[in-house]
Amino acid sequence: MIYNISALILACGITSVAFAAATPDLQVGLTGTDTNPMVNTFSAFTARVTNIGRGNAGNVQLKIKFPLTTTSPQVYVLGAVQNNDVRCSIINRELVCNLTTIAKNNAFKEVSFQF
Repeated sequence: MIYNISALILACGITSVAFAAATPDLQVGLTGTDTNPMVNTFSAFTARVTNIGRGNAGNVQLKIKFPLTTTSPQVYVLGAVQNNDVRCSIINRELVCNLTTIAKNNAFKEVSFQF
């Protein structure tokens, strides 16, 4: 059955209708070759940011903090981080990626890195 929304509004005496805002809803997933990386061993990872919402997500920034070793007396990041993605920079112990806009309805962007 097809309803005419205008007729329903008038019949019920409703003076205004509010619709839910189309908002973004982001999910982040991380997959990789090693869930417990050791110092100087190769590990590759891919981070995926998915917008499952009904609105576009703007100015999206992904930050991935790298684990520290507990090598005494200093603390180091595990190996050298390699990332050729122009959207990303390594700042202190974080990979910071500017993903700009992620469209609505299950659109996603991915970033891969290794160390």
